[in-house]
Amino acid sequence: MWIASICVLSVILAFLEVPSLLKKGWTKELAVFSVLLLAGTSLCIALSLQAKLPNPVNGIRYFFEPLGKWIMAKLS
Repeated sequence: MWIASICVLSVILAFLEVPSLLKKGWTKELAVFSVLLLAGTSLCIALSLQAKLPNPVNGIRYFFEPLGKWIMAKLS
């Protein structure tokens, strides 16, 4: 039930936004809108199926923790 509702809402949102983007000739904005709508819809469906999703903070920490240690070593 939830999956169908999410898909219907995504299609409604696309029907409301895409024609104005096409009329204005904003193809790059249309591409970004499409990617973000697809990503958001996919995440909502995954959450409704109670899938275990990774925490984005772990990826940020993985990248910035060594950088922070290197900066602290240079400043000490």
